[in-house]
Amino acid sequence: MRLGVDIGGTKTDVVLVHAGAIVARHRTPSGFGPDAVIAAATSAVDVVLAEGGVTWDRIEAIGIGVPGE
Repeated sequence: MRLGVDIGGTKTDVVLVHAGAIVARHRTPSGFGPDAVIAAATSAVDVVLAEGGVTWDRIEAIGIGVPGE
């Protein structure tokens, strides 16, 4: 299982992937300020893991994308 986290300026998109197929996905507004962005990302990860019925010990890799220059 792999976890992908895309933190954008307006939305945070998290996917759980296994064998090339999306198992679970959750999108949420990113919020404003560092605390809101972290809360949105961690909450979205929790939702995806719960929807996929997966615990952290089954995650093989995590990819995170954030905006920047």
